[in-house]
Amino acid sequence: MKCISLMSGTSLDGIDGLLCDVTFENNNFKIKELDFVNIEYPKKLKEKLLKNINVLTSRVDEICELNFELANLATELVTIILQKSKLSSQQIDYIAMHGQTMYHIPPNNQFNQTPSTLQIADPCVVSTKTKIKVVNNFRSADIANGGQGAPLVPIADHFLFRDKNKLRIMVNIGGISNFSVLDPNLSYCFGYDVGPGNVLIDLIANQYLQLEFDPGGQNAAKGTLDEKVFKKIIEHDFFQQAAPKSTGRELFNLEFINQYFDLKSQKVVDILNTCTQVTAAVIATEALKFYNTKFQCELIICGGGAYNAFLVKQIEERLNNKFIVKTLEEIGFNAKSKECVAFAILGYLSINDIKINIKKTTGGIGAVVLGSISKNY
Repeated sequence: MKCISLMSGTSLDGIDGLLCDVTFENNNFKIKELDFVNIEYPKKLKEKLLKNINVLTSRVDEICELNFELANLATELVTIILQKSKLSSQQIDYIAMHGQTMYHIPPNNQFNQTPSTLQIADPCVVSTKTKIKVVNNFRSADIANGGQGAPLVPIADHFLFRDKNKLRIMVNIGGISNFSVLDPNLSYCFGYDVGPGNVLIDLIANQYLQLEFDPGGQNAAKGTLDEKVFKKIIEHDFFQQAAPKSTGRELFNLEFINQYFDLKSQKVVDILNTCTQVTAAVIATEALKFYNTKFQCELIICGGGAYNAFLVKQIEERLNNKFIVKTLEEIGFNAKSKECVAFAILGYLSINDIKINIKKTTGGIGAVVLGSISKNY
């Protein structure tokens, strides 16, 4: 089946679009990537998103607008892909669209809120304008089924990256860091959110250095670890929770940073260093829980964090040579399109009414079809 997969992550940097052929044979997926296009969020749109994912500054009318503004941008991206590939909408079997997460409330949260999740970019708008059916809303069914609703990428990782001779952990370092644990002894996927990825680093770089991110971790490398603050953060309740668990900007945000750092008295580079080392520490600590001397153990890094040399170095040092650390490119895959590939697979499962059981990843009870289908033409 021919698919256009659209992904917008917690980094809030734009929409990735992948044109691909999806084949499912003998319980395995084969993905042939045909084209990859990214549209960055315009500055005003990103500012509007940042404002409205914050419960202290959000406005319901602006969220309503954003739902359509993001759908229009997604439609623009689909149009670009169709024009580049010289394909018609009739030649595309489905669009898999994750949407932009605005808020995510997992089960058993500290405020006793109703478990729920909200991703926006209205699928009816995209389907109506492109004349292609859209699969979206991938997380709600799992939450309704008692699960965390996240992470979902381990489902695809299980099909694509498992190796009978290796214990592999796929760590996606986007805004949030999440694991896919691929154990040769296990026949199912296992994964969870381990903590912040780039989100705290990017927020500090943006607020105090007027940078979108810390390039290569250059600024963090100039700083010094604040060991007292580091220890306090690592003791946070989230890091003590057992999997399955999920998190997002609802927890790891500017308020979180202000809770631990005094921005008036501390150097920005020291704060960046400390937050970068927090990300490295939680990834390494969680990975070492799965270390197994019977297999070659690999930690495969993908997402924006793979390009932060200082962060990667800190992870490697904390793993103490027990894991071989590689990037996704080093095992022959395109890191930029990885999450699009994952949702192309989830879209295929949904289109074909295939139920999956992801209890070991999200805690959901029993098998369920993930995703809703919009066909508005």
